[in-house]
Amino acid sequence: MIAFSRSKLLPWVSILFIELYLFLGVFIPFWFHDRGNFWDSAGHIFSTWFQRQYLFPNITGWNPFFFTGYPHNTFYGPAYHTIMVLFSFPFGVLASFKIVTILSIAALPFALYYFALKWRFDDTESAILIFLMMVPITTLHIASGATLYSMFSVGLGSEALALPFFFVYYGKLKEVLDRLKSGEIERVGGRDFLMLTLLAVFIVLTHFVVMIAAFIVAFILVANTFRKSVALFAIQHAGI
Repeated sequence: MIAFSRSKLLPWVSILFIELYLFLGVFIPFWFHDRGNFWDSAGHIFSTWFQRQYLFPNITGWNPFFFTGYPHNTFYGPAYHTIMVLFSFPFGVLASFKIVTILSIAALPFALYYFALKWRFDDTESAILIFLMMVPITTLHIASGATLYSMFSVGLGSEALALPFFFVYYGKLKEVLDRLKSGEIERVGGRDFLMLTLLAVFIVLTHFVVMIAAFIVAFILVANTFRKSVALFAIQHAGI
C-alpha cells in the first residue's frame, strides 16, 4: 500500500518540478522584464488592443490601420485575442498578454498528465512521459510554435494556448473510442460528445496548425477503431 501511494505521487512530483522550473526560470523574468515588443507578440498585442478599443463586444470587424484595411479576426483564429481582451479589462493589455501566455504554458504539464492517463500509462510511465515531453519544449531553440523559444522569443502565443487543449482532446478522444471498441458504450453522446465538440471548436478557433494536428490524430484514431458507431460519431463530430 505504501509503495502504491508513493507511485501515485510520481506524476505530481514530475509536474511540481517542471512548474517550479517554469515559475522561477521563465515566468518571473518574463513578467518583470519583457515588454512584448518582439516578433509576433507585438502583432498579438496590437490585435488585442484594437479588438478592445474598436470591436468589443464583437469579435470580428474591419481594421483600417494596415494593408489599406483587412477583416480583423476573420481569417485568423479569434480565441487567443478575445481571451486576452477579457483579461485586459481588469489588468491591461500588456499584462493580459503575459497572464494568458503564462497560464497556457503552466497548463501544459497537467494536460500531458491527462493525456497519459487516457492512454493508460501507469504512474511511473506517466511521470517519465510528462518530463520527457517537456524536455524539447523547454530546450529546443526552434520557432515551431511548441517550444518556450517560440513563445517567449518569437511570440507564438496562440499556439501556446491551443497546445494544452490539443492534448486533452487527444486523450479524451482516445478514451471514448476505447470505450466504443470495448462495447462499454454503444454510441458517443451526452457529456462525452459535448466535451469533444467544445475542445475541437476551441482548437479550431485558436490556431490553424494545431487544428490540423487535431484532425490528423482524430483521423488516425477513428480509422484504427472503425465500426458503424464510430463512423456515425465521426460524421457528427466533423460536421459540427
